[in-house]
Amino acid sequence: MKAVTLPFRLKAPNLCSGNVMTFQEHHEARVDRPLDDIDLTEFFRDVQANVRVGDEVTVCAFLDNKWEVLMEVGTVRITEQLRRNDGNRAETRAVWMGEIYKLPKHEQREVFEAGEKALQIKKEFAGGFTVQDDKDAVIERFKTRAEAVDYVARLNGKKTAPQAVL
Repeated sequence: MKAVTLPFRLKAPNLCSGNVMTFQEHHEARVDRPLDDIDLTEFFRDVQANVRVGDEVTVCAFLDNKWEVLMEVGTVRITEQLRRNDGNRAETRAVWMGEIYKLPKHEQREVFEAGEKALQIKKEFAGGFTVQDDKDAVIERFKTRAEAVDYVARLNGKKTAPQAVL
């Protein structure tokens, strides 16, 4: 079996028009991944009929597809749309306008204020680790297991993480 990496593409339900104009419209989009993980050459492929050259798209990156925790915001400008007559798919090109704004990271979310929560650390297929509650809701993401263990220890009021494997 051969493994193929599929590029991330914006889907129509996650793009909406902020204001309807004859040119240079403003759109809003939402994604469930970091913005620096997006390849703009593939990003607009499935929604290229919805955007035109000159349009501006504000992209909001959420922690997951529950759309509850906003992590980053960036602005993209559509610079070119190549229409092809040779049977190949058309291409939409875009560029980031300015820097990606990363919202301040919260050390402790309100989830923990209402008493005791059972937490578990899970390894992700794409790499890294997540701290999840008993309902499998992702609380926080980390690159290493040690960071995740330390985070859980800080929530419990301990200064250092225990050395036990979770």
